[in-house]
Amino acid sequence: MKKNTYLNNVSLPGPKDLEKLAKKALSLSKHESLWRPLTDVQTPGTLVDFTSPDSNSACSDVIVIPDLHGRTSFLKRILSFRIPEGDGEGLTIEEALSKNKIHLVFLGDALHTEFCTKERWLLAKDLFEQGNYVSDPMKQEMAEGLTVYITLLDLLCKYPDNFFFLRGNHENINNKNEDGMFSFKKYAYEGEMTRRFMEQQYGEHLKNLLADFEDALPLVYANNRCVISHAEPISPFDKDSMIHGHFLASVMNGLTWTNNDSAAENAVELSMAALLGHNRAVWISGHRPVCDGYHFQRKGLFLQIHDPRATKVLFVSKGRDINIETDFWDVVPPTEPMFS
Repeated sequence: MKKNTYLNNVSLPGPKDLEKLAKKALSLSKHESLWRPLTDVQTPGTLVDFTSPDSNSACSDVIVIPDLHGRTSFLKRILSFRIPEGDGEGLTIEEALSKNKIHLVFLGDALHTEFCTKERWLLAKDLFEQGNYVSDPMKQEMAEGLTVYITLLDLLCKYPDNFFFLRGNHENINNKNEDGMFSFKKYAYEGEMTRRFMEQQYGEHLKNLLADFEDALPLVYANNRCVISHAEPISPFDKDSMIHGHFLASVMNGLTWTNNDSAAENAVELSMAALLGHNRAVWISGHRPVCDGYHFQRKGLFLQIHDPRATKVLFVSKGRDINIETDFWDVVPPTEPMFS
């Protein structure tokens, strides 16, 4: 196994490395596979489907990575964390990936730090408004975000059968307001500041290459134990809609942008039934922050796991139901602080 080294030195990735991995990842995302049903125009759809009992990989332990938002230390800890049970027991998560012992599913949102970087965003915003699109605070921000991004690209290229990168609402490097995606701003003009930075630092070609990669990403991962998407489905979606999300703005928006408590009451239940034929699984999402690490909703059918202060990943065993008390693993020892 050739270990990823980008996380050892958090800095702006070199354009050649970024372009090489983005091209390969884009090619893989567009390549036909057994687990991505084709659309009507014969392109891989937005559903990663491991629900078939005939698939060799249908029964795999799954580890779910919540929204990262530039958290390089968290991602480094994830990859080096030793798995306490299941087929990958005793291996680090990256070793288990390399040995085909697990599926690793990333919920989306690689870029745009949050929680403890508000002041840096505000400083970068002031300089942005003065016409400085590649200021020092913005370089610091993008070094963290792009280190996470290139690491995920590297994982996808190395382990395309086991690592799955789902699209979140922050996978929008062109900051577009169309096709179910919206421009983003929270502390500053994060989406537009990122777009302008990429254009000046890396050029239009590389920025658009990453945009093409984002547009090819899946929206949903499903097996018979869990269904995973960045956000809670806003309304009930049938399987065909989840396959054709690239072409349906309502599906793209409805699986990446859903606010807390805004989804239809039966959306998870009916969408899960459409995929699995039953409601004995759990739908897992991130997107909107929750307190205390996780939040069960919809009578236990929906589990939200994005807590920007937490450093936990979710284990979904292939052989039993989720036990949140034992399956929500903290990858950072409690005695070791993650945030300053």
